[in-house]
Amino acid sequence: MTSILHRYSEDIGHHSFQANTAHQIAQCNGCLSLTYLSSATNSEDYEHDENNDVYYPAAVKMYPPRTLKPLIDGVDLFAIPNQTRELLTETRGALANEYQVLAGIGLRGLIETVVKAQGSKGRNLQEKIDDLVENRILTPARANILHEIRAIGNVSAHEAKPHTIEQLNLALEAIEHVLQEVYVLPDKAKRVFTKVGVPSPPELPPMPIVPPPPVL
Repeated sequence: MTSILHRYSEDIGHHSFQANTAHQIAQCNGCLSLTYLSSATNSEDYEHDENNDVYYPAAVKMYPPRTLKPLIDGVDLFAIPNQTRELLTETRGALANEYQVLAGIGLRGLIETVVKAQGSKGRNLQEKIDDLVENRILTPARANILHEIRAIGNVSAHEAKPHTIEQLNLALEAIEHVLQEVYVLPDKAKRVFTKVGVPSPPELPPMPIVPPPPVL
């Protein structure tokens, strides 16, 4: 449930042009977070419904924006390296403000920082992602998703083509899962298992050196 804390409406009229903008400040009754909302209509922007009647669609804006999904559960930003964390924050900000081309470029940049930090080898990003699979850092299924995101980033960077908010949100969610697997879970496991006294696995003795058989 939401409560409206404040309402304000302003009208503009000049001869044949009329416009109205309604402002609201709403508060969630559960988490108590605030949202600013504006709804604007004017006499020049109109549409026709299925009965051919004229109506005036409202341009609605909200702050904070609602195009961005929250971080996936369990992602501890402080377990992520600084450069990657800052790029994640900037990419989420671009998506929240519907800067879709910039968000696509940021998504590709996030993949770049991950493969670089893992010391992945390859002549290009595609080969570096595949190298993470060979080293068992990523599963093949996760790598396939990163290849899709890599393609999104390439189109954004080289063609300045925006992708849909739905595509970018899904790509961002996939990258957050990768960050969780690569950085967050290992960091958490190291801290938690140390507290409960889980012993480290014993080191195996070196393999004995067997001399080659004599040449007859």
